Amino acid sequence: MSEAGREVSRRWRGRRALRRAPIASARLGVELLSNSVHRDILAELVRSGPSARAALTARVHASATRVYGGLKRLRQAGLVDVGGRGRATIYAVTASGRELRIVCLAAERWFGAYPGGGLEPSVGWRAFADLGELWRLGVVEWVVRCQPATGDLSCLPSAVDPGQAAEMLEATEEAGTVVRGRGPDGRLCIRLTPWAAQAIGPLALIARWERRRRPPQAAPIEVGDALVALLAAVPLVRLPAEAGGTFTLTAEMERRAGEERRSGTVWVRLRRGRAVVLGEGVPPEPAIGWASGSFDGWLAAALDGRPRRLRIDGRDPAAIASVGALVAELPVALGLAAN
Repeated sequence: MSEAGREVSRRWRGRRALRRAPIASARLGVELLSNSVHRDILAELVRSGPSARAALTARVHASATRVYGGLKRLRQAGLVDVGGRGRATIYAVTASGRELRIVCLAAERWFGAYPGGGLEPSVGWRAFADLGELWRLGVVEWVVRCQPATGDLSCLPSAVDPGQAAEMLEATEEAGTVVRGRGPDGRLCIRLTPWAAQAIGPLALIARWERRRRPPQAAPIEVGDALVALLAAVPLVRLPAEAGGTFTLTAEMERRAGEERRSGTVWVRLRRGRAVVLGEGVPPEPAIGWASGSFDGWLAAALDGRPRRLRIDGRDPAAIASVGALVAELPVALGLAAN
């Protein structure tokens, strides 16, 4: 690991734990993957197939008590199933467990891409868990949506007090999660770094896993989750220089009993293939291209590179090609193109 990576390691180990936040999407998956015994059990069951607890304990290099506790928790979440072979109890990974193992690999690629040199696993998983905590607290949403001015702690999430926020911002700036820079209007503001924005990919994979498998205690995905993910991911996209204009991206949520269909829109102004301004709602000038669809459709497009379930259109063929290219580049920008 590089010297920069070792320095981040020291900073992350020294961080004070944040207090718990209200339930939000991806909470359960981050909790499960933050435990090294859970990760090791899933990896061994995927690699070696159904196994007895004694064999797992030997391969995971953890105490029998920790392995038993890990297996119990994974069974509760529907990731591990149990059967019998003679007088022995045999544990096997479920389809849900295999899917979460894929998410685990995506998170490892994320912290392995730390700009100062790949982070060692224990530090990388702490970084991912901390960023997941910031997502649940609403700090990621606050930074992405508000781009607050340096020293401006207004409009904080209700779960965070100003003193805690100041401490978090200092720690996350040192660790490479946020950066202070000039916004489009020239003011000094706090922004998510490109590396931290890429973590939206693994976090969205976890949210989709919860949505598909519906394990106990899974939380629903809200409109705000979709908008924050798009606002963070779109600036990472790199298109050919001829791509330009204003485009809208609309996510439609599932209709709940007694409710109207809910949706949210992000607009982006591209110049020479790069996002120069983003916002929410109606853009300041008419859009020349647009993409819309359900949240599941956006997940398939952004995480798997399958945009077929989105409606992509525009005022002319060039605009349609540009918004289609923007959607197609989302998995690349999030580091998920190999998934």
